Amino acid sequence: MDLLTNPDKIRLKLSMLWIFVVANYLYCDVLSLMDPTFQRALLQGGPPGLPMTEGFLLGAGILMEIPMAMIVVSRLLAHRSNRWLNFGAGIFMALVQIGSFWMGTGPTLHYIFFSAIEILTTATIAWTAWKWIPSGAAPRGDSDTVGSPTAFPARLLLTGAILLGAVIPSRASGWETKTSKDGSTTVQSKVSSLKTADGEEVPLIEYKAITTAKASFTKCVAVLLDVSNHKLIHDDESSRIVETVSDHEWIVHYGMKVPWPLPQSDCVTSMTYAQDRSGLLATFSFHATPTRWKTTGAKRMNQYDVTYTLRDLGAGRVEVSSTGRVSPPFKVPQWMLKAALPGSVSDPLKNIVKLAGN
Repeated sequence: MDLLTNPDKIRLKLSMLWIFVVANYLYCDVLSLMDPTFQRALLQGGPPGLPMTEGFLLGAGILMEIPMAMIVVSRLLAHRSNRWLNFGAGIFMALVQIGSFWMGTGPTLHYIFFSAIEILTTATIAWTAWKWIPSGAAPRGDSDTVGSPTAFPARLLLTGAILLGAVIPSRASGWETKTSKDGSTTVQSKVSSLKTADGEEVPLIEYKAITTAKASFTKCVAVLLDVSNHKLIHDDESSRIVETVSDHEWIVHYGMKVPWPLPQSDCVTSMTYAQDRSGLLATFSFHATPTRWKTTGAKRMNQYDVTYTLRDLGAGRVEVSSTGRVSPPFKVPQWMLKAALPGSVSDPLKNIVKLAGN
């Protein structure tokens, strides 16, 4: 029982465990920066749901200061405060790591591997602090009890296996990352469901896509400003301006091309255009405005929020990206929508570049 009562050994053990978990945090982040998909997401401002703002980065810095500070705290504080701080910090960091599985685009394989180690280590820290007995106090149990040191590692490993078993399948229902067949476009997407104002449940597609290509930035902008090109970009039946709101806003009607036996559909959107002062960044935003134009008898989309961003990279290269939240105006199986990915999202980006080269 010396390991549970000798204060110097316990402080050393806790401090070394914090050093170990911090090293795992750091190297996991290093490997994540080598992931091409994550690199592209950073260039777009961050993965879905994780905008890389100054506030977010400050919060992340404060969060990671906890395990780093505990390396020193574990060696210096007295028994009572030391024990409770380690117990609380260990539980908190384990819960944070578990919660991170459902953030951004979902965990990659290397992230799951390191997370398993980090969760088990922080749980071990919390358990060690909980079992820390002041010198001269009676032990909490003997080696045959359920709470004994010999029984804990097996239970901890079992708990970790259960957690990972719950996390890995969650990737299928969350954000997925795919690349186009030619490898030029990365698409992050999620297919879920959305309840309409009438209480009807319809599928919802959320996505984020990015590509870079050799093309003229000015010509790419011109392609999107010419609404007649949009039917070629999206493979629609028709695309036309039905109302000019201002020099930078238009109401656009799209006659959508849908395969039989799905019903004929259309979409009315407010299209806005903006360019930054440098002239190197252009944004086209489309938001569904179903009541801004007369009905045609076709099923009309009510959920359509799409943004195209064009960035001049110089040297005759351009970055084209898109984000969207789109829901078809009729019921369609989720597996059918997933089967159309990533092509249904990556093809419009390729078509913009292709039209700019004509």
